[in-house]
Amino acid sequence: CAPSPARVRPLVLLGHTRSWQRRWERAAVLHAEALTLAEGTHREAVVRQHWGKCLFEQQRHDEALEQFVLALELRRAAGAPQDLVESSELAVRRARALLAAGDGAAGG
Repeated sequence: CAPSPARVRPLVLLGHTRSWQRRWERAAVLHAEALTLAEGTHREAVVRQHWGKCLFEQQRHDEALEQFVLALELRRAAGAPQDLVESSELAVRRARALLAAGDGAAGG
């Protein structure tokens, strides 16, 4: 049975839930699976933004920044609504600020 792109949203939501529960490994697995299904589709930016949030919550700001930048680029290229572009811009600025302050390495 071929993987269904309709599974992307539930996977992202489950990944977010696991992040809130601080079940980071499971959240990463779910986000990775969602990204596999979403890559190259209009859903990819959403998955990358949420995966970035998961990484950010773990204080893995360098990795989060990578996801936020990709989400921002995808959103701009797709002509996404301004609020989504601004959300990604804010995430990029915050991650960069923390990295500049020397607080961006994995584990703090």
